[in-house]
Amino acid sequence: MNCSCAPNERGFSLVEVMFSIVVAGIVMLALGGMLIMSINTNRMSEHRMEASAYAQAIMSMVDAYASIGAITSTSMDTYANQLLGSNNKLFTPTVTVTPLPKDGYTLVKVELSWKEQKSTRKLSISSAVAQ
Repeated sequence: MNCSCAPNERGFSLVEVMFSIVVAGIVMLALGGMLIMSINTNRMSEHRMEASAYAQAIMSMVDAYASIGAITSTSMDTYANQLLGSNNKLFTPTVTVTPLPKDGYTLVKVELSWKEQKSTRKLSISSAVAQ
C-alpha cells in the first residue's frame, strides 16, 4: 500500500480527538448552566417589573377613588382583581386601607405576591392619600 503523505505529516491521534471532545463537552455544560441561570434571572426580573407596573396602576386608581371618597379595602381589592384579569394565575393582589389619625388621610398599601422557584415573592407599595 502506497501512501502519498509526506513523512512528517500526521493527523490527530485518537487520544487527542477524545481529549478535545471531553474539553468541548465540559465547556458546553458550563455554558448551558449559565444559560439556564440567565433565563431564570430574566424571568424573575420580568415578574418583578410586571408586579411593579400592576401595583402602580392600582395605586393610580386609588387617586381616582379618593377624589370621590370611595376608598375601601373591598373596592380596591375588586379593582385590583379586575385589573389583573380573570386569566391571571401568577399574582395575588392584596389592598389594605387604613385611616390615619391625621384628619382626612388614609394609608393605602398594595401588595402583590407570587410563587417563584419554590418560594413566595412579594412586592408592596404604600401611600397616604387625602380624601
